[in-house]
Amino acid sequence: IYTRFLKKLSKKVQKSSAQTAFVASEVISNVRTVKAFTSEGIEKKRFSEKLRENLRLSEWMGISIGLLSGMTTFAMQGIGLIVYWYGGNQVAHGKLTAGDLTSFMIHTSSLQSSLQHLSILAGQIVTAIGAAARIVEIAEIVPQIGGHKLNHHHHHHSKDGEGHIRLPSVKGMIDLKNISFSYPTRN
Repeated sequence: IYTRFLKKLSKKVQKSSAQTAFVASEVISNVRTVKAFTSEGIEKKRFSEKLRENLRLSEWMGISIGLLSGMTTFAMQGIGLIVYWYGGNQVAHGKLTAGDLTSFMIHTSSLQSSLQHLSILAGQIVTAIGAAARIVEIAEIVPQIGGHKLNHHHHHHSKDGEGHIRLPSVKGMIDLKNISFSYPTRN
């Protein structure tokens, strides 16, 4: 359940990072336009808002992974304490030698260390899965033209070998009506 939560949070962090980078890239690539319309303040505010949101999500992700690691460490140390207590009682009652207990504790310590490293690895895997899920989500976006989803299987169109849509041949004049453009990050 907790790793599912981390996966969703990681996906949000990846999306937020991408949006922040996109805003920065958009402004940098259009710096002349931004300056021409004296929009530096507006763009700085847009970028700052995206950056703050990304920071908030990233901090929450770090805290969440830290909690997972802490819970795992606490559980492992608790198990170790129980083994020490039980083993000490066994040695005190002559049912186990000190050497056997020491040997068992060395193996247990090695196992604890491995499990702690696995909890760290689990956090990294969850982050990677979140990033991969975001990439798949982006790859599956259906393009929209004119506010309508582009149907790649419409009977009037045919696909060429590279997956492009070949429209029927056009003859005559083309009238461009109701055409607009906006950047996806602007409302």
